[in-house]
Amino acid sequence: MGVRLQSDGWLPVKHSRLYGILWRLAEFVFVSNQLQVFGGLRILVLRWFGATIGTGCVLPPFRVRFPYNLYLGDRCWIGEQTYISNPAKFTMGSDSALNQECLIITGSHNTITMEETVSPITLGDGVWLSSRTIIISNGHGITIGDGVITTPGSVICRSLAGANDGSRTIWGGNPVRKIRNLESE
Repeated sequence: MGVRLQSDGWLPVKHSRLYGILWRLAEFVFVSNQLQVFGGLRILVLRWFGATIGTGCVLPPFRVRFPYNLYLGDRCWIGEQTYISNPAKFTMGSDSALNQECLIITGSHNTITMEETVSPITLGDGVWLSSRTIIISNGHGITIGDGVITTPGSVICRSLAGANDGSRTIWGGNPVRKIRNLESE
């Protein structure tokens, strides 16, 4: 934990230079390394660097930029080669999944001033983002409702509503649009 001078004095800052170097090394060796096959060790290292991870999660090799902004519910699954760039909070509800090669970005830039903007992305319970789905924060935060499923290659730049009756809703395309509701079984 480092310190940075701020207007009201010296405050601890989670993302000091040393923290960043140690995280990059740990991520390379334990989290994104295809040769590291022990998911429990991957979860332990993520938690050590500040991630909140529920029970029963399955985490094959993937990349996460800021582990202290990662919040996973119970029984989550993140697919291989997924990249989470999360300068703002990224939350996955319980029983949710990110398929292979998804891209989650909680930061962007103002198109006029080019200043960085960050806003959280929240996935509800039972969300399934199919392979190569991209979520890019819009500066106002994005919420994906419970039970949402995306088709492969979908691009999400806004919040998506889930079904209120426990059924599932399929979204897809670029830009993403609602395709249909699936009836609950």
